[in-house]
Amino acid sequence: MLQLSILLSCIGLLSLASGAPTSDSQPKAPYPKALYFNVNQVPNSIASVKVNPDGTLSDGSTTATGGNGASANQGQINKPAAPDALLGTGPIIVVDNLIFAVNAGSNTVSTLKINPFDPTELTLLGKPVDSQGDFPNHIVYSEFLQQACVANSGTRAVISCYRISSETGLIPLGSPVPLPFNNQTTPPTNIPIFGLVPESLAFVTSITFFPDEQPTALIATIAGNPLSGIRGLLAVYPIINGKVSGNPTLSTPDGIQVPFTAHYIPGTQSVLTSDGTFGAAIIDISHSGVATTRALTNIPAQNGTCWAALIPNTNSAIVTEAFFHQVSELDLNTGAILQTVIIDNGNFGNTEVIAVSDKIYMLSPGFANLATSVVVLDSSRGRGKLAQIQNFPVKGLGPDPSAAGLAMWM
Repeated sequence: MLQLSILLSCIGLLSLASGAPTSDSQPKAPYPKALYFNVNQVPNSIASVKVNPDGTLSDGSTTATGGNGASANQGQINKPAAPDALLGTGPIIVVDNLIFAVNAGSNTVSTLKINPFDPTELTLLGKPVDSQGDFPNHIVYSEFLQQACVANSGTRAVISCYRISSETGLIPLGSPVPLPFNNQTTPPTNIPIFGLVPESLAFVTSITFFPDEQPTALIATIAGNPLSGIRGLLAVYPIINGKVSGNPTLSTPDGIQVPFTAHYIPGTQSVLTSDGTFGAAIIDISHSGVATTRALTNIPAQNGTCWAALIPNTNSAIVTEAFFHQVSELDLNTGAILQTVIIDNGNFGNTEVIAVSDKIYMLSPGFANLATSVVVLDSSRGRGKLAQIQNFPVKGLGPDPSAAGLAMWM
């Protein structure tokens, strides 16, 4: 039962071409920074929060995306999954002065333009475009390839790629490629809870260009169902002639069951993968696309370690949990735990995390009638010395268990 509850804590709740984006000929500094997340409601919107010079947060607003959000289905109890409504990570990204956000309920992706003089002021660019699949839950961008790709985790489980236009938003790049699972529903059905009969359903939790600088592959993390004996896997799609190939190499690295992220570790052939059943792992990716486990990190008393981010100023990573306000800092070479901290701020847990310079931002959705908040941690004192500097309730949102993703303009 402990293994089951740990599992559920993350997945039941997981020159460009013509018209390419530009900086509008305006220098970004010293204009203020802004933080964004996907409100993921019906109708959907993007929450924008001001980032002060010291990294703390203030004020903000919401802007409609022109689409609808959605939540996955929680196993056989037929209720919306929460607080991990999208069963994944990364439903919003910033590219130059543009925001791209998925609309899981309408199978579309929206483009919004950022005002560089006030980055909380957003303007919807054109109409949302078809995600070419069902229940889009992750979007990623490669500057080198000059394209964005979207993962769809529903009945039509595919990866769709696009080029970017600053005038019209996303433009499809050919046909989508299939993900290596089927028989999923729309919205996707999560693993059942409380000892109910296991369902053999898998879903995509993230996609990542690998390596970041000059990608040769796109990695998709696929959550399995240990209750049915179905292990999670990494699907490594080779990039051929600038496009994602439809013939991935599939691997089930030792110890991996519910992989949720795959963050490229700079200067290596490895990724950091969080896994909601035990903690995290460092996974090596061969030149042929085979994924093998190099290090497993079992985080004591963890409760849904599904989200992670690399901390740029300490050569370490942070792993967060969905049902418990505990964070762990890991060494990127060995996977060793540098620090585990229980942050006593009244929040439930954290379902997204990003690290920018020496500040870390964690989204805490409004689960169990708690306010939707963003927590700010400081890493400036070095490895193993993370400290909370702010718990910021986002005004006007209140309880919102479906909120997802984080991205920053700076």
